[in-house]
Amino acid sequence: MEKQRYGEALGLYERGAQANPLERRLRGKLSSAQVYSARAFAELGQFDAARAAYQAALDFGENHNASSVLCKWAACELKAGDAPRAEQLLVNAHAEEGNRLAVAFSMLIECIRLKLPRPLKNRFDAEFKEALAEAPSAAAAVAIAVTAAVHHSAGVTYVGQKTHEKKVMGYLEKARMADFTQEQLGSICESLKLLKSSRLLTSYIHQGQERFPTSPFFFLAEAEVALEAGPGGRFWKAEGLLRKARELATAMPRDERQKAILEIIQAHEQELRMLNPFAAMFSGLGGGSFLDPFGMDDLDDHDDHMDGY
Repeated sequence: MEKQRYGEALGLYERGAQANPLERRLRGKLSSAQVYSARAFAELGQFDAARAAYQAALDFGENHNASSVLCKWAACELKAGDAPRAEQLLVNAHAEEGNRLAVAFSMLIECIRLKLPRPLKNRFDAEFKEALAEAPSAAAAVAIAVTAAVHHSAGVTYVGQKTHEKKVMGYLEKARMADFTQEQLGSICESLKLLKSSRLLTSYIHQGQERFPTSPFFFLAEAEVALEAGPGGRFWKAEGLLRKARELATAMPRDERQKAILEIIQAHEQELRMLNPFAAMFSGLGGGSFLDPFGMDDLDDHDDHMDGY
């Protein structure tokens, strides 16, 4: 994938999926490889091959990524000159996503990246600005935060990207008091971490701690912020946050998700000991003894969603 040998990557992912067809993350990577392949075909003007790859991406992908794939496919159809098909794909994307801000943002990015005619770029730019001016919603905030973050993290660059990221930050600032679910707040925090927006990230983390005080995620997220400061960081604060996260995680139901969270906490505790070895002599940082040999590999990560952008 990194060397853009998408045909080889697809073959290997397909073999992996045949060997382990129930592995969700592998299916996500296969979907992402199809999206990469589809974009390459679209840029070369091989539109039938691109269409087949986009359809395959939808077949193997997760529902939460369908709108993004549909937007990319719609942009491909606009490049191919099939406006009616593109409009139908946009209708489907709106139905999947549920808010026009996310679709307008995705389409604006695709228009720029595929160098579509200026009237099309102007259309989606206007829709993006209009939707930004509306009262913010939790779903829209999550969608555009994730879109901006995955492009940024995947190393994708395009004209106007910095301006778009500033607009996204402005929207997230307005949306702070929206009625977020715990999962939505978690997605916002992960996106802000990728976008390197520490001030807004800290604000959302504290909001998560207040709204969902029994969730270990937001205490773990703040500990990670403290740890990322490096040798000059506030080790004492990271230690206390990790202890709190461990306490809350231990109280969770004993399932795969709990095991994954505890493993992450343990890894950070080990990192803290390496950064500040003297602290372990006087602290309660533990390690290892609380884990039971049950469950899965790790929490959902961004790999499944970053590819293909």
